[in-house]
Amino acid sequence: MKKLKLLVISALLVTLVTGCGMKAEYSIKIGKDKDVKLEFLVAQDDEMIDAMLDMANSGSDSEDKKYTDKDRWAYLEDSDEENDDFKDFKQTKYDKDGYKGYVYTLNLGSIDKLVAKKGEAIDFNSVEKGSKLFTKSGDVYTLNIKSSDENEQQMEQYKNSIDFDVKLKVTLPNKAKSHNATKVDGNTYIWDLTKKKDIKLSFDLNGSSTNSKTMIIIGVGAVAAVAVVAAVVITSTKKKKETSAE
Repeated sequence: MKKLKLLVISALLVTLVTGCGMKAEYSIKIGKDKDVKLEFLVAQDDEMIDAMLDMANSGSDSEDKKYTDKDRWAYLEDSDEENDDFKDFKQTKYDKDGYKGYVYTLNLGSIDKLVAKKGEAIDFNSVEKGSKLFTKSGDVYTLNIKSSDENEQQMEQYKNSIDFDVKLKVTLPNKAKSHNATKVDGNTYIWDLTKKKDIKLSFDLNGSSTNSKTMIIIGVGAVAAVAVVAAVVITSTKKKKETSAE
């Protein structure tokens, strides 16, 4: 997620250009087998890329030229080669809705290898292979990341000149126990990070909709209720028999 930081820093250089757009979508997918996959989409619109190309070509004969998609992809590829933040990730091109960039994917393995011993949250710019993204209590996992303070400040400062679309999506195998997501689509929980900084999500992977301790309490209560009803019925029947005998 360091890529967003690099793009925001680049965005500082084009503050005189309004209407530029940047998109960053971070996805965490967790399967019933506890497998965790990360997917990062980072893209810029053509206007943003053209502005960066203008700055790169400043003072040259190619300044103010009309750029083609070939020019834009060449610029993005050169920029990506200079960044080793995603060296462990599989990379594919993204070209959709006027945005160009890359989708980076990485399988992190079992969620139990990503559980922190302490509950301190890490920010997006620190997420990488082996990062401890979760805490665990009993069967319940809690997502343990937050939006970077630095990214938050930069998005707030330049929101009037740059259209930021920054989201986190977490897909679970079943419904979450609790969350503060901006939007929910089935078992996918979505946060608009231009509006929310802290992520709150707790879940288990066994399909239970309530805490196991709660289930135990409910079970004990049900058994006790049955026992009380049975005692009442037996007592009532016994009294009737005694009355009949008299």
